[in-house]
Amino acid sequence: MDFGYGEGALLQAAQRCGWECAGVEVSPHALAFGRSRGWTVFDPAEALGRLPPGAFDVVTLVEVIEHLPEPARALSCAVGWLRPGGLLFLTTPNADSLNRRVLGPRWSVVCPPEHLTIWSARGLRVVLRGLGLARLRVRTHGLNPVEILASVRWATDRPVHRQQAAEALSGAFGRTATRRLFKKVANGTLSLLGIGDTIKVWCERPT
Repeated sequence: MDFGYGEGALLQAAQRCGWECAGVEVSPHALAFGRSRGWTVFDPAEALGRLPPGAFDVVTLVEVIEHLPEPARALSCAVGWLRPGGLLFLTTPNADSLNRRVLGPRWSVVCPPEHLTIWSARGLRVVLRGLGLARLRVRTHGLNPVEILASVRWATDRPVHRQQAAEALSGAFGRTATRRLFKKVANGTLSLLGIGDTIKVWCERPT
């Protein structure tokens, strides 16, 4: 189950690996696309009313909870849909990232009403442990320096496109084995310091 599956890239990958796929989305276009792929899809109201407890082996929320007015409720629902021993995976922007520390409210991720809550790793741990989840693994990942560079005096006045820059940076560091090793080491350091742009969480519902 991918909560907020968007264009469906994660579910398409899971389907190719033989998984039975389901998703929750608010977009009518996304719901129609999901049905065309044979997935079991719901809007949020339908999901709350029709999905039984313990229905899924894996529930994912990728870049979703920062958009929700009641994120703790959504996480509680996601945990309820997991079978005992099932895996919850989520990602969300990191309130303790280097970008947020340097740029503060000028960081483009701070953009209400699109993003309503910017989480810290500590805050997520507290909520998820309160929901009874176990084996929590929390990492912070990635650093896109384009906005920090654009904030210094010698930067050009060209518009900053954070997402395009992130994709270009990721592609550049994936081209050779040496660059991939550097990227791995850099991400390990960012996680150790807790200052990566994105929080990634893996945790289990106890058996």
